[in-house]
Amino acid sequence: MGWFGAARDRWSNRFGDRWGRLVRWLAPPPEPGPAPGRADLGRPGEKERKQWVRRWFRPSPPAGVWLSAARQMRWGGFLALLALCLLVAAPWGFAALVGIVAVTLFTTGFVTWRTWHFAFAHAEERPTHHHLDRTLDADLGRIAQQAMQRFRVTPDDLLPGPTGRREPVVVCGPATSARHRPDDTTARVLRFTRYVVAVVCATPDRLQILTGTLTLESGGLGEVDTHDVPWRHVAALRCATRAAKELSAHEVPGFPSPKKSALVSRELEISATDGAHLVLSEETTQPRPVELRRPVPLLDVEAWLSGLVATAPDRTGPRTDPEPAGPRRMAS
Repeated sequence: MGWFGAARDRWSNRFGDRWGRLVRWLAPPPEPGPAPGRADLGRPGEKERKQWVRRWFRPSPPAGVWLSAARQMRWGGFLALLALCLLVAAPWGFAALVGIVAVTLFTTGFVTWRTWHFAFAHAEERPTHHHLDRTLDADLGRIAQQAMQRFRVTPDDLLPGPTGRREPVVVCGPATSARHRPDDTTARVLRFTRYVVAVVCATPDRLQILTGTLTLESGGLGEVDTHDVPWRHVAALRCATRAAKELSAHEVPGFPSPKKSALVSRELEISATDGAHLVLSEETTQPRPVELRRPVPLLDVEAWLSGLVATAPDRTGPRTDPEPAGPRRMAS
């Protein structure tokens, strides 16, 4: 062991830096992701944010590709040794044929092996699910501010929400066009590429709601609709729970999961006498991430809005009390 250790130390001192650079060039290691304490992944539209979010939803290359490439390189090496032996014991033409096969196998295996390492390093250079949660929460806060500007209201104009604070009430759930993947925790909580967002601004005389679809990658809000309904025109509230089958078929392949996700969606439907029909939704089977503080549970929103509808001013005629067996709220 003494002479082996001395030889290794001498090799390391003389060629260690060159050898390390060669190894990193052949098989680059994963680079570190964003700092753990970083507030979010960037503002909407920033190129860095798009890259980080894309990498979180990008699976690592399968290990079977690496094993196949390594096996192919080994076979190429064995055939190369065989070709050298055949140069002495067999006609050179046969040895040349074996050599060509050996070079082809080794070259294609090496290219696949190196490509796998680059793909692995690029895929593993990703943010954590905490970064995604903080980014989504910051986006929801920004959208809430945009809703107040759109409706020209301030916190002093708003009624106290389900939490007792005078602020816009935010509801968030996955969009039907979203794709999802589980995180690396034991709970396997899903994160989605797109979210349906609703911001409720309730003033003493009006119910104002902004809805849209948030793309997490860019932070852009699309399909924006605004609804401004006097309380006297709110006709009914209805809360329903149903299987979100359209979301189960949008899993990002390549991430290990013990079973197929069976998602459940809770929806709050708001009907107005002028024909307006609004739907607020959220996904209920996943535990809410701790760092996602802005959204309010839909059941709390439904109870809060029911109380506001029941006590709204400028109402005439009889009211229909909620049916004990169902979640329907009616007022006229």
